Amino acid sequence: MSVDDQIVAQLDGLIKAHDLHRAGINSGPSQREINVRMAAAIHRWAPPGSPYLSEAQRVIGLREAFALNELGSITKALRADYAAGAITTIQELLHAELFDDFLAMAENLVGEGYYVAAAVLAGSVLEEHAQKLASKAGVSLTDAQGRPKSMETLGIDLRKAGTISEPERKILQAWYGQRTEAAHGRPQNVVEQEVHSMIPGVRDFMVRHPA
Repeated sequence: MSVDDQIVAQLDGLIKAHDLHRAGINSGPSQREINVRMAAAIHRWAPPGSPYLSEAQRVIGLREAFALNELGSITKALRADYAAGAITTIQELLHAELFDDFLAMAENLVGEGYYVAAAVLAGSVLEEHAQKLASKAGVSLTDAQGRPKSMETLGIDLRKAGTISEPERKILQAWYGQRTEAAHGRPQNVVEQEVHSMIPGVRDFMVRHPA
């Protein structure tokens, strides 16, 4: 189950509690508890600066009965957009913009001659993006023992899931290898020209595989 599907399932539970309460079936949570949980879900899952958040903030101070109706409508709208994939698109744009800022910083570092630091920064962006790709594809970020998967393991899992190809996996592993050498204090193993090509390569990969 993808992250979006998990969010939809959680919102469905809240919507069911809301609808039962409105129908006069009050065996479940109280009206106040439902309001609080819906407000928390909206703040947790709605994109920053979205109308979901501003509308939720507007109704929090209303009487509980009115807030129940309003928060229910907002929660249902949020659920519908997640189910349609619209929220994922917004989040992908936000992630892409943030990561592009970091890659621009890496380019500036290379321009100043700090290619080792640039390798660490670009490699970290690559790792974070790979993790988001894995979540999007429903691939676990942890192994059977609950430990975070390595970049190499994530690459293999992403290939098995059909998200990336085998040639792409090998390229990603090579790029991340530059980051590993730089981050572990082995600057002599970092190839400056590889870092130069790594940064636009990571950016292009993110465009082809948004997450």
